[in-house]
Amino acid sequence: MGLDSNNVNVGPNLFPVGARVCNTGNAQATNVSSQFVWGTDETPLKNYISLRTGSNSSYSGYTIDAGKCTDFYYEVAVTRDSNAYNDTRAYKISATADGVSTIYTPDKREIFVEYLISQNRNATDYVYFGAVGQAINSMTSVGAGGRNVSMI
Repeated sequence: MGLDSNNVNVGPNLFPVGARVCNTGNAQATNVSSQFVWGTDETPLKNYISLRTGSNSSYSGYTIDAGKCTDFYYEVAVTRDSNAYNDTRAYKISATADGVSTIYTPDKREIFVEYLISQNRNATDYVYFGAVGQAINSMTSVGAGGRNVSMI
């Protein structure tokens, strides 16, 4: 995650962070819940990394069928301040279900605010969609800012 290296008020400052929870059992998992948990940092917290105001910090009441997975996402906000560069904050994501002990993402997960190098000279000129293996010259073009959706 990061902020624009030239101007912290330009570019993204909201980023998705998530975990995939899979039911590896042979029965439906009920009352599945997940929670975003801030860790204890080894360095003093500078308070530039937080969950976006209004973002969920937990989910509950989900059902996951045997052999299926569900993704839980949380929105992290980086304060638009040049002091935020190089800030870090430890976190983990938990999951539990009826009859299942709480599990966590692996330890040592950390959000790091880096300098995002803006490349104003880069652009997307064309976006195409079509069938797998279809030649580009026979695909449909979607112009910049455009949308073309087809349901099969």
